[in-house]
Amino acid sequence: MKKSTIALAVLGALSAVPAVASDWTVTGNVNVLTDYRFRGISQTLKGPALQGGFDAAHKSGFYVGNWNSNISSVQYNQGPGLEMDFYGGYKGEYKGIGYDVGNLYYYYGDARYAGLPQERYDNNEIYGALSYDAFSAKVSYATTDYFGLNTATNGGLYAGGGKSRGTTYTELNYSKEVMPKVTLIGHVGYTDVKNYNDASYTDYKLGVSYDLSGYALGVAVVGTDGKDIFKTNNTLVNVNGKGETKKLYETNLVLSIGKTF
Repeated sequence: MKKSTIALAVLGALSAVPAVASDWTVTGNVNVLTDYRFRGISQTLKGPALQGGFDAAHKSGFYVGNWNSNISSVQYNQGPGLEMDFYGGYKGEYKGIGYDVGNLYYYYGDARYAGLPQERYDNNEIYGALSYDAFSAKVSYATTDYFGLNTATNGGLYAGGGKSRGTTYTELNYSKEVMPKVTLIGHVGYTDVKNYNDASYTDYKLGVSYDLSGYALGVAVVGTDGKDIFKTNNTLVNVNGKGETKKLYETNLVLSIGKTF
């Protein structure tokens, strides 16, 4: 009798596995771009990027995910040239208004500020977003020094000093299919850097995406108002031997192709 009870319990647990698995939806994505722009700033010295990740979403609204991209090891010193993002949160909808809250951690491997082996670029943010129809608004709040910016790493580039924890990024987004397979995309964001006011800036994006048999083809104008904001830290000299100056904040056209599966 005891053995039968155990066997029935095991069979019951095994039969429940498909039901549990069906509560989750897992998707993957891959993209190729002519430039990786993060909040308007090139992360690849205006070079191409290969990006990809996955998302696992539970029917209750909870989700986790990972996203990765190559980056410039010139901008992120001594690192592997890779950015890895890890995130999780909860999203849902109430009376037609979508909401999303979560946490996002940016990881740059062994990358360190030049000459400062204890200072990392890693960054953590909590975020909250609301959406309605084609519009969405999101606020991100840095719970660490903003990508490592503090008195030691600033090096006199920006007025101010101390920790940059508490930096916020506020963004407004628009995405709407304006004709079959063609989606219009708009974005404007503002980075408010804590204790370093002259490092704060606005970024923008305007583009279109076309669905070609499941592949998203994109073209967008991306830039910032940072001409007078970003100094030598964002006007880098390429180490390819050509002495080429890279103004990473300038407005440029970015092309992309991606697929979700």
